[in-house]
Amino acid sequence: MENIARKCAMQEILSGEKLHFEAIKHLCKNEKWSGEVKGKIGF
Repeated sequence: MENIARKCAMQEILSGEKLHFEAIKHLCKNEKWSGEVKGKIGF
């Protein structure tokens, strides 16, 4: 979930436009969703 929010924010910064729902849905489809909780790296 954090990766998706980060990707949305970066896309908005780079393009100057908010992502449409379909683009956010596409990001969600491409994200790995495992039940495994790992430590954060970076941000």
